[in-house]
Amino acid sequence: SQSNFLVDSGATHHVTNDLANLALHHLYTGPDSLFMGNGSGLNISHSGTLLLNDLSLSNTLCVPSMQQKILSVS
Repeated sequence: SQSNFLVDSGATHHVTNDLANLALHHLYTGPDSLFMGNGSGLNISHSGTLLLNDLSLSNTLCVPSMQQKILSVS
């Protein structure tokens, strides 16, 4: 479900763990890991555009092993 995203002012990217959340996506070609606050790295599989209600959020990362979906806000 797209309704269970955590809003995080400390996150640098929007993150989903479900590729189906991305309307447009491609294989991720950047750094191979998303680093967490504790220093651990999680593999990024894809990046793309997340459509959430009336929002279109580009450069969203898909991290299948991520426990929580994240919306980055500043």
